[in-house]
Amino acid sequence: MAVGSAAAPPPPHVVARRLKEEVGAPLLSSAGVRQKYDTVVSVVRKSACGGDEFDVDDDEEGGVSAVTYRVDERYKLVELLGQGAYGIVMAADDGDTGKAVAIKVIENAFAHIAFTKRTLRELKILRHLHHENILGINSIMTHGGVEGFMHVFVVTDLFETDLGAILKTSQMLTMEQCVFFLYQVLRGVKYFHSAGVVHRDLKPRNLLVNFNCDLKICDFGLSKLILEDRDGFEKVPMTARSMCTRWYRSPEILCDCKDYGKPVDMWSVGCIFAEILTKKPLLPGESNCHQLELTLELTGVPTEKTIRKIGNDKLLELIRETDEDWEEPMNLMEIFLDSLVKLDEDNADRYSYGCVEYPAEVDIIDKLLKFDPDDRLTVQQALQHELLKTFHRDDDEPVRNLIPMGEFEFERRRIDQLCLRELIHREMLRYYPDQYGSYSAYPGFMKDSEVAARYPLLEPGECFGVDRPAGGG
Repeated sequence: MAVGSAAAPPPPHVVARRLKEEVGAPLLSSAGVRQKYDTVVSVVRKSACGGDEFDVDDDEEGGVSAVTYRVDERYKLVELLGQGAYGIVMAADDGDTGKAVAIKVIENAFAHIAFTKRTLRELKILRHLHHENILGINSIMTHGGVEGFMHVFVVTDLFETDLGAILKTSQMLTMEQCVFFLYQVLRGVKYFHSAGVVHRDLKPRNLLVNFNCDLKICDFGLSKLILEDRDGFEKVPMTARSMCTRWYRSPEILCDCKDYGKPVDMWSVGCIFAEILTKKPLLPGESNCHQLELTLELTGVPTEKTIRKIGNDKLLELIRETDEDWEEPMNLMEIFLDSLVKLDEDNADRYSYGCVEYPAEVDIIDKLLKFDPDDRLTVQQALQHELLKTFHRDDDEPVRNLIPMGEFEFERRRIDQLCLRELIHREMLRYYPDQYGSYSAYPGFMKDSEVAARYPLLEPGECFGVDRPAGGG
C-alpha cells in the first residue's frame, strides 16, 4: 500500500485482514518481545479448595517473601506475565470458555485512599466501555466478603505484548504497520472521548498488541470524566501535576493548567506515532522543566494569547530565557527523514529536508503536536486525515452516549475506605447478575450515587486522595 496511490483504496476491514495475514506473525516473532522477570511463580493445584492457587516468591536483596492468591476454579493459571507497583498479571486458561485470559491482581487495594479511588474509577469506567480497541473487563473476583477482601482480581482478554515492548526490539516495522497501529489508537480514543472520558496516560506501554496486530488501549486508572459536553454540571478543575507519564505530557499539563480536556490525549497520540516511526521517544525529558524545554524547542514559542490561556509563571520564566532558535517550530523532517526512508524504501524520493509540504506521516504529527490545545486535531479530524484514508470509515468507528455522572459522585466527596470497599464490591457483583440482583433487592438498598452522597462535598480547591505521580517513559 503506497501512500498517495491513485488506485481506489480497499475497505478498511479488507486492509486490516490483509495486514494481519501478511505481517501479523513476523511482527511479534522476534525473540525478546516477552519480558523476563526475576519473580518465580509456582502454581499449586488444590482440588479440595475448589480453586487454583499460586505462590509469588519475590527475592529482594537476599530476602524472600511469599504471597499466595487464590482464583476461581474455572481458571487454570499458566505463568506470570508481569509485575508492577500495583500488583501482578498472570496468564490463565478459562475453563468455561476455553480462551486464554489475563488476571490482574490489584494488591492491597485499600492501602491508600487515592489508590482505592483510582481502582474504583477504572472499574466503573471500563464497565461502560465496550470497544474493539479498548481492553474491557471480562469479570472481577474478590475473596473474603465485602468486609474482608484485600485484593481485587480483574480478568481480561490476554494480549501477548505491548507496543512499548515491540518498539524496544530490533525488528523493523513497515509503514503499513505503523499507520495501522495509529488508526486503531485513534479509533479507541474516538470511542472513549464520545463517552466523556479523557484517558490522561496514553503511552506505548498502555497499548496492548497480540499476534494478529490487534491493538487495545488499557490502564484507565488515571482517566477522568470531563464535563465540557454536559449541561447542568458545575465544572470542577482537575489536578494536572500527577497525570500522564512525563514524555507524553501535553504543554498544558506540564504547566499545571487546571482547565484541560480531550486535547491532552491527542498530544500523547502525536508523541506515540512519532515514537512508532523512529522507535525512540520524541521528547524524553529528564524532569518537568526539561520536558517543557524540549516541547518549546519542538513547537516554538507560543503566542501571547496561548500563554495567557495556559497562564503559568514557570512557562513565562522559561520563555524569557528562551534560546532564539526556539522562536520558530522545528523542521520535523530533521527528526523523521531517516526513519521515513527506511520504512518506505519504495517511495524514498518523496522525502527530503527541503520539502515544501510535510508528507502525510509527518503532517499529522505536526498537527497533533500544537502547543495550543485549541489548535490540535480532534480525534475525528485525525481520523479524517489523508494518512488514514485507506482505513477511515465513519460507520466502522463507533461512539456511545456520555457515561452517567451519578456513578462518580464519590469523586467529589470526602469519602472513606468503608464506602469505597462497598462500591468496589458492587462492581464485582455486576459481573454476576444473579448475585447483584439479590444484593440490590435487600430493603434499604441505595444507588451508588446515594451511598456516596452521605459524605460531605469537597471544598473548592480541595483534593482528597491525590493520584500518584507518573514518572518518565
